[in-house]
Amino acid sequence: MLSSNEVKEWGVKKLENKTSLALKNLALVQLRTVNNSK
Repeated sequence: MLSSNEVKEWGVKKLENKTSLALKNLALVQLRTVNNSK
């Protein structure tokens, strides 16, 4: 059984991964938009 601290750390890591992934996707979309508007 995991301790509550381990669960918290795991949850934070998962959240950080999701956030960085979302930011990368957003950056890619913005880059495409900029390229298309040239």
